[in-house]
Parts: sequence; C-alpha cells; structure tokens
Amino acid sequence: MSDFRSLLVEDSDSRFSMPIGDFRLFNPIKVGKYTLSIQAHSGAYCKPAASLGIADYEEFEVAIFDENDDWVKPDNSSEVFAKGPDDEWGAWTEYWPDGSSVGGYVPVKIVQQLFRHLQEISGDAEEEVAAVENDPVKIALAAVHAMRGNDKREQSSTEIEMSAEIANLLEEIDL
Repeated sequence: MSDFRSLLVEDSDSRFSMPIGDFRLFNPIKVGKYTLSIQAHSGAYCKPAASLGIADYEEFEVAIFDENDDWVKPDNSSEVFAKGPDDEWGAWTEYWPDGSSVGGYVPVKIVQQLFRHLQEISGDAEEEVAAVENDPVKIALAAVHAMRGNDKREQSSTEIEMSAEIANLLEEIDL
C-alpha cells in the first residue's frame, strides 16, 4: 500500500512568501469519492511549521472533501469518522476539535491510517488513487482549506492577513 506522502505534489504556482514565512500548497489527493487536502508549510497546522521536504514533517494539516466538494467533518460524516485507528470509534475526531473543517497537527501515522480508511470505504484500488493535478477547482479548495483553518476558533490578525493574501491570489488566477 502506498504512502500518502508519495502522492503529495507541490502546485508549481502556489509558492509565495509573507512576513511570517514561506507558503506553498500541495495538490489534493483523490481517493474514491473523497479528496484529501494535506498541507504543510509555515502557515499550516503542521509540525514543524515551515516549508520543508515532505519527509521532514511529523504532523500535517488535513481537510477532507466529498464528491460534491463539501467539507467532511466529524459532525457530518459518520462513514469517515466512525472508525478510527485500532477500530476505536471516533479516534480521529481528536484532530478535528469541535467539528472543525480542518484536522490540525495530525501525525503521519494517523494521516496514513485515514488515507487507507478512505481507500477501504471507497472500494478504491491503490492504482486509482492519484494526486489531482491542474484541477483549478481542487487547487482552489486546497487554498481555501489553508486559508480557513479551524473555523471554530478566532483567527489571529496574522491569519486574517494570510486569508486576504490567499483570496487575492485566487482572484489573480480567476477562481
């Protein structure tokens, strides 16, 4: 079974710098009827919070979208979140606190388990799972994911500034 990290491809047009650090977006990964957005950079909920090589991360920021590009969250998808590691109900929900849209600081092992779980519930053969490349809608959703973060907490002024910058970039590419 493949490692999700082998499917993370940086969108060549997504790298930009801000006073708080360098940002980049990885293209989403399509897994059956789901799309995984897995991000790691200085503005993401990842560890370390920097733009490094994929193998250098211990934890990632993760968002899941369904076939309608709607956010998949613990409070709206028992199919995804009902079974967690070691068959423990809701074990993944600790990374999506209070029904948030984004899982923050999700360890590599848990992201891999979630990736495998999505393959299983989608009935996807491994070769059908691939990075979504050059799909402007999926790339825009990944950008919104990076910009929204955890929608249940108050955003800092830096995050608001970052959100505005990403919104401007999306306007520039006409999405």
